[in-house]
Amino acid sequence: QVALLQSVIKISGNGVEIASGYDLKINAARAVEINSGGGTAIKSGGTTRLLSSGDISIKSSTLDLSSSYFRISASRGEISVSSEMSIKGAILKLNKGTKPIATVGSMIAGNQVVTGSQTIYGE
Repeated sequence: QVALLQSVIKISGNGVEIASGYDLKINAARAVEINSGGGTAIKSGGTTRLLSSGDISIKSSTLDLSSSYFRISASRGEISVSSEMSIKGAILKLNKGTKPIATVGSMIAGNQVVTGSQTIYGE
C-alpha cells in the first residue's frame, strides 16, 4: 500500500501532485474543502458534473459562464439583481416565442402586434 501511495503522490520543491493513471476518488465522512492562495482550475477531458442532494451556492465578484450552448432547467426559478441587469443576444425569445414583442411606438391591430421588435419575440 505504501508503494501504491508513493506512486500517485509526487512531492517536489514546487508543490505536491496527486496523479493516477486510473480513477481518483476523494471521500470524506463530513466536509471537503479546497483552498488556494491563488487561482483554482477544475479541468476535464470529458463531461463534468456537479451533483448535490442539497442546494448549490456559487459566490463570486463576477460569474462568467461561457459555452457554445447554455441551458438551465428547473421546475421553478428566479433571477434577481440589486441593480441594473443586462440581457444581450442578437435575438431574444421569451417562452420560445415567434411573434414580435410590442415596443414604444409599435402599431397594434386587435390583439396582434403589427410593427413590433425585430429582435425580441414572445408568445
